[in-house]
Amino acid sequence: MLEHPKVFISYSHKNADYENKILEFSNNLRADGIDANIDLYVESPAEGWPRWMENQITNADYVLVVCCKSYYLKCYSSNSSKGVSWEVNILYQHIYDATSQNTKFIPIIFEESDEKYILTPL
Repeated sequence: MLEHPKVFISYSHKNADYENKILEFSNNLRADGIDANIDLYVESPAEGWPRWMENQITNADYVLVVCCKSYYLKCYSSNSSKGVSWEVNILYQHIYDATSQNTKFIPIIFEESDEKYILTPL
């Protein structure tokens, strides 16, 4: 395992409390020496959000996908949010390009009841 792995956290924006939970999770990873990154650390990337998300996923050693009902529904809904949809499309493409060998994308759940919302390729 890498000494200081670079990690990107993909999650769904649900509400302020949930975002604080994600921020705390990321900060705890950083305190443990993991180079964790989330969109909450960036106000407005110069390259724009789509390119920023792609760069984060591509350059990360691991992508932690925080699976929950909100994330799952945004993935499979025609009215989905732009961020989750964009990240999931990149995720699927990476796994497809790796001939379904997934060593980069790791599902994370905060509640046991969210296990059913882990995306199929993960």
